[in-house]
Amino acid sequence: STLLIHEATFEGDKQEEADKKKHCTIPEAMNVGVIMDARFTLLTHFSQRYPKFPDLGAALEQVRRLGA
Repeated sequence: STLLIHEATFEGDKQEEADKKKHCTIPEAMNVGVIMDARFTLLTHFSQRYPKFPDLGAALEQVRRLGA
């Protein structure tokens, strides 16, 4: 696939909260893109609680640890 558009409300350290609220973390969403071999992954639904852009480098490292 060329493009995955995926919801990613929480940063990776908020896994419990994401699970409770039935949302995905950034690493989870990025991992789906890796698994489906998407050329691009567009993350949506950033929370207003975060005053800054999330650390995508840390999210990429978490995806690598998932082993996908």
